[in-house]
Amino acid sequence: MTCVIAGMLAELKYERGDLETAIQTADEALTSARARNDQRTIMVVNANLSSYLTAMSQYDEARRAARESLAMNMAIRSGVTVCWVLQHFAAIAAFGSADFGSAARLLGYIEFQIAAVQGKREYTEASEYDRLMSLLRSRLQEDQLILLMREGSAWNEEQAVAQAKMI
Repeated sequence: MTCVIAGMLAELKYERGDLETAIQTADEALTSARARNDQRTIMVVNANLSSYLTAMSQYDEARRAARESLAMNMAIRSGVTVCWVLQHFAAIAAFGSADFGSAARLLGYIEFQIAAVQGKREYTEASEYDRLMSLLRSRLQEDQLILLMREGSAWNEEQAVAQAKMI
C-alpha cells in the first residue's frame, strides 16, 4: 500500500469512527512515507494523526505528531495548511490542558486566515472544530470567547506558531 493511499484510508477509518485503525493506518503511512522521504505526506499524515490521537485523549503523542507536521509546514511554506495543524494544537490545548484561552486565540487566527483564502475544512478538521467549539462554548462566556478569538485574529503567523509551540 502506498503511503498516500494509506493516509487516505486512515482518514476514511477516522470518518467512520474507527479511531484505533485510523491511528494504526496513519502509522503505516508514516513508515512508508519516511522510507520514501515523502515530506509532504509525512506532514499531512502527522497533522491528521494528531487529530486522531487527540480524539483518543493521547495528548503527548498528538503533540509530537503536530510538532513534526508544524515544523515541516513552516519549512516548505505550505500556505493555509498550517492552519489545520494550528487547529490541532488548539484542540490539544483545550482538551488536553484545559487551556481554553490559547485554544480560542488560535482559532481566531485560523478563522481569519481561512476566511481570507476561502478555505474549507475537510472531515477531520471539521469534526475536530465542532467538538472544540462546543467545548469552548461550554467553558467560556460567549463575550469572552469572542474577545479571545478577536485577539487571535489580529496575530500574524509568527505569533500563532509561537503560541502553538508553547502547547
